[in-house]
Amino acid sequence: MTHDPITAAVQAVSAFLVADMPLGETLHRIAALSRDAIGPAEAVGITLLDEHDQPATAVFTDDLPPVIDQSQYRAGTGPCLDAYRTQRTVRVDDASAVADRWPDFSRTAVTHGVLSTLSLPLAVTDDCFGAFNLYASARHGFNEQDTSDASVFGTQAAVVLANARAYWVAFDLARGLRESIDTRSVIDRAIGAIMATKGCAEGEAFKTLVRRADEERLPLVDMARSMVDQRQGGGRNGD
Repeated sequence: MTHDPITAAVQAVSAFLVADMPLGETLHRIAALSRDAIGPAEAVGITLLDEHDQPATAVFTDDLPPVIDQSQYRAGTGPCLDAYRTQRTVRVDDASAVADRWPDFSRTAVTHGVLSTLSLPLAVTDDCFGAFNLYASARHGFNEQDTSDASVFGTQAAVVLANARAYWVAFDLARGLRESIDTRSVIDRAIGAIMATKGCAEGEAFKTLVRRADEERLPLVDMARSMVDQRQGGGRNGD
C-alpha cells in the first residue's frame, strides 16, 4: 500500500480539525477517512465512555462495529477494552484463535465475518478517552505499516477529544467566573441602593439586604436583583 492515500487523508483531517462542526461529525469523518485510507479496514468504530462511564460505540462507519463491540461490553473484556485500559495497541491476527482469551468477542467476530481487528488507545499524554477500532474480514489483515497508519488517525481523534474537553472545562470555568462576577455586581448595586435610601454605611446596608432575603425566603442574589429592579422601576429599596 502506498502512503499517498494516508498523506491525503491526514491533510483532509488537518483541514477540518479547526472547522466549526459538531464533535460527532468530526470523529465520524476521521473514522471514515481512516477506513478508506487503510486498505484492509472494512469498518472503523470509536469506543468512548457514555454518561454512565460505560463503554459504548459512539462513532462507527458501518453497522458492524457496534455488533462486535457489544459482545465485549457485555463480557467486560475484549481487544478494544484492553486497548483502552492498558493504553496499548491490541492487534488480533485471527479472531478464531483467541477464543480462550476472549470467547464472546471471538464467537461474535467470526460469526459476522470479522477475522482480524486492530484496536488503538485514544490517548493524549496520560489521558485516555477510549479506543479506535478497525475490522477486517481476512486473517492477518493488518500489518505493522497499517498499525502505524492507523495510529495517525487515532492520535487525531484523541486530540479532537482532548481539545473538546479542554474547551468545555474552560467554558464551564469562564461561565462560573462570569456568574460569580455578575452575582457580586448585583449585590453591590443593591447595597448601594440601600445606602442611598437609608443614608447608612455599607456594613449596615449589607445586613439589611441579608435580613430582607431571610424575610422573603429568597437567595441573597435574588433579593438583591429584586431590589435593584425596584429601584430602576422607581420602587422602594430599603426599610
